[in-house]
Amino acid sequence: MLADVTIDGRTEAQFRLAIEAMVREGGADEAARILKAELAWLCGDGQSLPAHFRSIAASDLNVDGWDRLVERIGELDSPGDPITAIGIDICGMQAGLGAAPVLAFETTYYTDQAWGFSHADRDGISAGYQGNTIAWQGAFEDIDDALRVEGLDDLNAVIAALEHHCLSGASTPDERRAYVVGACYLAVLIHQAMRDKALTEGLPRAMAVLVGSNESYPWFEAPAVTAREGHVAAAAPRAAFGREPAPLRRPLDLSAQLAAMPRPVFDAEHAPFTAPAAAPSPAAPFAPPPPLANPFPPAAPFTAYSDSDESEDVEPEAPAPLFPAASYVGDTDWDVEQPEAETSGASLHELETPEFEHSEFEPSVEAVPAQEQDYAPLDMVRFPAQTAPIENGVEDEEALHLPPPGIHVTGTQLRRRFVDRETIAIEEERRPGLLERLFRRR
Repeated sequence: MLADVTIDGRTEAQFRLAIEAMVREGGADEAARILKAELAWLCGDGQSLPAHFRSIAASDLNVDGWDRLVERIGELDSPGDPITAIGIDICGMQAGLGAAPVLAFETTYYTDQAWGFSHADRDGISAGYQGNTIAWQGAFEDIDDALRVEGLDDLNAVIAALEHHCLSGASTPDERRAYVVGACYLAVLIHQAMRDKALTEGLPRAMAVLVGSNESYPWFEAPAVTAREGHVAAAAPRAAFGREPAPLRRPLDLSAQLAAMPRPVFDAEHAPFTAPAAAPSPAAPFAPPPPLANPFPPAAPFTAYSDSDESEDVEPEAPAPLFPAASYVGDTDWDVEQPEAETSGASLHELETPEFEHSEFEPSVEAVPAQEQDYAPLDMVRFPAQTAPIENGVEDEEALHLPPPGIHVTGTQLRRRFVDRETIAIEEERRPGLLERLFRRR
């Protein structure tokens, strides 16, 4: 619809964005001057805009509802999270009470949780405008219609009619150019009116005033006043539900009254507590403490040795052992005396040989502990080859006795203990079972 519109050699989008950038930087007055110069060719008889469109200024407008805005701020304030920004959005023309269209507005309230309004300058707030989106959009604490701008209803009705005519497709280039310049001029006028009201009437605290649009052309979004530029009103906002805020309580200075009061007299007979301590006596002059004794006595004088003393080769004495040398104790009974002369030089392998097994050091039945004697009859039943008698002074080679307790038992000795010729003969005489015959296995 507006793609073919050119204003001062720039397209509609370029011209509109240039005016918005000037307003964001604080140049609303300069933007109004440029737009007013363009309106000179678009206002008057036979033109798209009425003649008085160019003569209206921001001082001719009236911002209504400022007192209600200040009260609403006091109602929405919370401890530690006060209101720090006010947003006024232009909503376009809406039907009034007498069927005449009026310009509608929305008022939103923000805290620093939405954006750092309380300490942001114009550049800091402008950083929140990111293309077609706003960083704090939808993060308001409340929304109402407390503010209204009076004095622009007739001119906004003209702009609304031009917008409808341009959308129909029957508009001329001059009519579309008049629509763009006129809409931008009214948006800048509203911006100026909000700025002047905030600087004149003031706000409860330093806060930002943002002027934008709610789907209303030309969609300007810019701060009118920042927290660093705003004027703080003398009167504080009333608290929630219209109640007056509690007066500030200052601590009373009672030092003079306390000094004039007489000192209480202590009664030792009736008082349940001890008497107050007497006033301290004047402090004695400071005397330095006596010097401390030397905790480190002087070392003994160094003794010099001659070369003859160094030539003597004296073998140093070995230090006495901390613990006595441990002697080996076997698993035999404590009463059995262990021979040390013959076995001290024997290795573990020599102790496992058959020659040592039949030596004179083989423990007797009396030397076997009591708990092993209890199992002696059972061992004779389970291992009959072990108890076989000695014939002609030669013991059966298949029935060797176990080595003395505490000595390693070899695998050959252990196998001979469980397997002998008698057990092998019994196994060979046993008839095979049914399963062994079927599978031909034994």
